[in-house]
Amino acid sequence: MIVNDMVSKNINIAESKLEEIIQEETANVLIKKAIEAKKNADRSFEEGYYDAARIYINSAINLLQKTIKTSGSQEAKKLLLQFKIFKNDHRL
Repeated sequence: MIVNDMVSKNINIAESKLEEIIQEETANVLIKKAIEAKKNADRSFEEGYYDAARIYINSAINLLQKTIKTSGSQEAKKLLLQFKIFKNDHRL
């Protein structure tokens, strides 16, 4: 009985750590995708494709908002502020 409890406890700890790692990796992937979308928004804006730039920056903002909801990432919060400033400054 005691052995089963210890094994169960160890499994729960391992699952918790795995869940945390998955959450962190997911946040990193979403942040990378958001940065990529922001770069596309920059490029589109410079080339005069304002509608495309708007779509890209909105996608980037949505990705960061999802990241913040799921992981509370401080990096995502900082990027979100920067991206919203970009959107406002470029009137997108």
